Amino acid sequence: MKRAKARELEKREKHDKPGAPIGICSYKYPLVYISVPKSACTTIKNLLYVIDNGVAYHSPITIHGDKTALLLPSHPDKGLFLSAFQKRKIAFSFVREPFARAYSSFNEKIYAEVRNSFPRARKCLVDKYGADFSTTEAYTAERHGANFLKFLNFVQDSVAGKAPLRLNPHWAPQHILLMRPRRKLNLDFVGKVENFEAGMRFVLDMAGVDAPVDLSVRHNEGPKAPFPLGEILNEEIYQKLSSVYGEDVEYFGYHAQSAKWARQSA
Repeated sequence: MKRAKARELEKREKHDKPGAPIGICSYKYPLVYISVPKSACTTIKNLLYVIDNGVAYHSPITIHGDKTALLLPSHPDKGLFLSAFQKRKIAFSFVREPFARAYSSFNEKIYAEVRNSFPRARKCLVDKYGADFSTTEAYTAERHGANFLKFLNFVQDSVAGKAPLRLNPHWAPQHILLMRPRRKLNLDFVGKVENFEAGMRFVLDMAGVDAPVDLSVRHNEGPKAPFPLGEILNEEIYQKLSSVYGEDVEYFGYHAQSAKWARQSA
């Protein structure tokens, strides 16, 4: 498994220039954010916009596609981005309880057919892994659980480089997503979404942000799952979650939080 992760990382780094700056910088403050999808990334990007501009972004959910709203490596003014990157004082990221994040990714990007879902991945799950999202009969918690298990098999194959599609950041284990940035810069702070307000306040204070911000605002709350994770969970799903995301649980100290799913499945 570790060799497969190393190969996947090497493939990605072939597309990066050696030592190239990464992350999202603030225009005004010495901050660089390493984005982890499904871990408050939309909220954090909008927050960076607020502290830079003093007003909210006009369309919070679409901020990801705006090349100038935030200082990205792909910003048209390369010099502006490099200058901000070199002046960084704190590089930070946030992670989320791994099992809840995986289930949220499945429900928003695969199960729910909405604007931001991934129809190609859904088709792959149906064609190659036998998922069944048909509406010819009642969609039960048992069937949803079976589909989620197939999704986890797909993710596991993706991590190992054996799936028809490349590993997607929205469901990639978070320690893998933070592995590449840590080869290029020191991450000063990795917070937990579950303690977002305290963690984000620490980051802003470290960077000297004195602008008033409302840290209770959240963006991109995905569509509600048809069933809570505790309702579809069984021993097989729990073991697969542990197999695919267990390193996240260990790495980011989520033992107690992830164990609650085991209690719910008992």
